[in-house]
Amino acid sequence: MREIYDAQLRLEFYQSNSKMSKKLEKISGILDRDIRFLAKISENFKTPKKSSAGAKGMTIEQVVRVALLKQLRQLSYEKLYDVTSVLKMS
Repeated sequence: MREIYDAQLRLEFYQSNSKMSKKLEKISGILDRDIRFLAKISENFKTPKKSSAGAKGMTIEQVVRVALLKQLRQLSYEKLYDVTSVLKMS
């Protein structure tokens, strides 16, 4: 089962005064304040049996944040991969 949230993964990024940055900051604040939203979404990721095999994968929070970024910036999956790869390397 996916973890919902991992406090150890908090990263700080440069924030500009752009409209997109302000939108992302508001969304981030909502996600940070109320974990019940993420818990509700996690119900859609449950699998019938637990398995210790395979990669750990992303937390529910990470999945939601990446999905929001993809939609807000209207990215293809290829472009999303490029954007998130750059973030991982920083």
